[in-house]
Amino acid sequence: MRVALLEDDKNQGDVLVQWMQDSGHQCDWFENGDSLLRARASAPFDLYLLDWMTPGKSGLEVLQQISGEEAGRVPVIFVSQRDAESDVVQALNAGADDYLVKPLRRAELMSRIEAVSRRVRPGHMPEAVLTEGVYEFRVSSREAYLRGSMVRLTDLG
Repeated sequence: MRVALLEDDKNQGDVLVQWMQDSGHQCDWFENGDSLLRARASAPFDLYLLDWMTPGKSGLEVLQQISGEEAGRVPVIFVSQRDAESDVVQALNAGADDYLVKPLRRAELMSRIEAVSRRVRPGHMPEAVLTEGVYEFRVSSREAYLRGSMVRLTDLG
């Protein structure tokens, strides 16, 4: 699964990217909302993890734009230190599929990612991705990548 992470804290971003990679996901990390929105124009994401308070466009502004264009098709999980009930309700009403308050717990985040993916795409489970050094193998689609570029494979039979 290709995950877009909007997070301006370097330590938190490093941790979340590692968690995503350890779970077989590709994670593109953006420190501001404007760069995330520009990047999604060139290649689609399968999931958005959005922090609320980021430079440029806030996570909420990004959510509002994503919800208007990709409503119901791509899951969005808010990950924020903002823990007021009104903030949680505002994000959910704006289109977020889930909301987690920092500090995050790894197993809970991974379970919530699986849960929102099931709800958004019933019957569709995220593709298993195996990573070995600079290689990435996508099991069900039988694709291989070297440093992000697809490698042509031959059929052995």
